Amino acid sequence: MTDAQNNEEARRRPRMNGRLIRYVIIAAVAVAAGIWGFREISARLTHVYEYDARIATDLVTVSSKREGQLVSLNVEEGDRVERGDILAQLDDRIPRLEAEAIQARLKTLEAERTRYVNQQVMLDQQTGSRIASRNSELEAAAAKVESLQAELVLAEQDLARVEKLYGSKVISRARLDQARAAVGRFRSDVAEAKAQMQRARGAIAESEADRGEVDMISQEIAMLDHRRTALQAELAQKQVEIEERTLVAPIGGVIDRLFIEQGEYVREGQRLLMLHNPASVWVEANIKETEVRRLEIGQLVKVSVDAFPDQPFHGTVQRIGTSTTAKFALLPTPNPSGNFTKITQRVPVRIALDRSDAPDLRLAPGMMVEIEIDIRN
Repeated sequence: MTDAQNNEEARRRPRMNGRLIRYVIIAAVAVAAGIWGFREISARLTHVYEYDARIATDLVTVSSKREGQLVSLNVEEGDRVERGDILAQLDDRIPRLEAEAIQARLKTLEAERTRYVNQQVMLDQQTGSRIASRNSELEAAAAKVESLQAELVLAEQDLARVEKLYGSKVISRARLDQARAAVGRFRSDVAEAKAQMQRARGAIAESEADRGEVDMISQEIAMLDHRRTALQAELAQKQVEIEERTLVAPIGGVIDRLFIEQGEYVREGQRLLMLHNPASVWVEANIKETEVRRLEIGQLVKVSVDAFPDQPFHGTVQRIGTSTTAKFALLPTPNPSGNFTKITQRVPVRIALDRSDAPDLRLAPGMMVEIEIDIRN
C-alpha cells in the first residue's frame, strides 16, 4: 500500500469513528426516549396527575358578638391556642354593673317574698286555730242543746202528769209550780244553748272570711314569683352578655391572622381573627372533568409538597365533588354574544393525608402540592 493510500485510510478512519459515535448516541437517545415514553404512557394510563393542588383546611373566623373597646388582646399571629383559651377581652364594666343592680333587686324581692310567706303562715295558723276553737264551741253547744232538749221533753212530760194529778187534787199547788218552773228553766237553757251555737257559727264565718286574706297573700307571692322569674331571666341575659365579651378559642389551633389591635373599638359582628387546626389539613385538588370518571373513594395517592420536596406523603381519595369549580365562581361567565369556546372544567377532589409519614412537619394552608392518584386499585 502506497503512502497516499495510507494517508487516505487515516483520514477516513476518524470520520467513520465519528459517525459510529453519532449513531450510538442517537440509538441511546432513542432507547431512552422510548423507555421514558413507555413509562410516561404507562403512568398516564395507571395514574391521574395534578400539579396545581394545595393544602387546605377549615379556617375559623372569630367575630365579636358585642360591641365595645378591646381592652386586651392575648394572642399574636402564629401563636398556638387550646380550645377555651381566652383570646381577647372587651370592656364589660357596664353589663357587670347592670347585673349587680339586677342582683340587688332580686335580693329585695326575696326579702319581700319572705315577709309575705311569714305573714301568710302566721295568719293561716291564727285563723286555723280560731276556726278549730269555734268548731269545738259549736259542737259543745250542739251537744248541750241536744241534752237540754231531752231534759225539756222529760220536764214537759212530768208537767203534764203533775197537771193531771193537780186537777184530781192529788198533789199540791207547790208541786205544780215546781214542774212549771223546771219546764221554763229548761226552755231558757235550750234557747241560750242555741244562741251559743249561732255565735259559734258567726265566729266560724268570720274566721273563714279572714282566711280569704291568706288567699290574697298567696296571689301576692305568685306575683312576686313572676317578677323573680323575669329578673332571673334578665340577669341570665346580662351574664351571657358578659361572657360574650370574653372571646375564647372555639377550637385548638394556630392563629393565622389578626384584624384588630388592642384599644380599638369593636363593632358587633366585626371579624377579629382567624385560626385553624394544624392537625386537620387535607389536599384540595381540582381534577379535569375528563379524568374524574377514573377516580373512586379510597384510591391511594402519592403527595409531594413543594415546601418539603425530600419528604414523601401519602393519602387517599376522601371525597369527589358533585359540582365543578365554575359553579362556585363569584363572577358568572354569561355568553350574550352566542360565541362559545369549550373549556375543560374541573371538579374539586379532597385527599385525606396520612400524617404518620411526617407528623412534625407543619403543613400550612395554601402550600402548593403535586399529587399522583393510583387508579389501579
